[in-house]
Order: sequence, then structure tokens, then C-alpha cells
Amino acid sequence: MIDILGRVGGEEFCIIFATGEAERIEDKIELFRQYIENHNVIYEETQINITSSFGITCFRKYMTNANELVKTADDILYKAKREGENNLCVKITES
Repeated sequence: MIDILGRVGGEEFCIIFATGEAERIEDKIELFRQYIENHNVIYEETQINITSSFGITCFRKYMTNANELVKTADDILYKAKREGENNLCVKITES
């Protein structure tokens, strides 16, 4: 099994981890979010601060296909954005 990274929207990307425990993945994504926050980009002598928000979920028994997984993650991402930029929101429960 392999992990997959793809662009799903203008500023939205999806990472599908083929294996792994949800809590460990959450820790990795939080470290990634912090890395992005702490490493600014210089463009034409201007410093640009970048932030990111993430929605994390896991494939569940009731999901019938990958589209449901991506839709759930997208819903959680928008919840993270509503709660404030530079945020991580996780939904791992069955419901």
C-alpha cells in the first residue's frame, strides 16, 4: 500500500495515508502545520507568512467509497477554517 497526495481544489490538497494509527498521523500533521507556520517565504525581498489548516479523518466501516472519505475530510477542513486560520481539526469517531 502507498500513501497518496493530490490537489483537490484551488488551495486544497488531500493526503491519504494507506496505513497508520490516527493519533500518530495527527501528530505528524501537527508537526507539518507548525513547520509551515515557522518557515516564511521570501519573494521579491518581501517576507510572506504562510499558515495552513487541516481536516483529518479515518476511513470507517460505514463509508462505501473513497469519495465519502474525502468529503468527510473536506467538511472537517472547513470546520477547522471556521474555527480560525492555522488550525487542525480531527474527526476519528464512528459517527
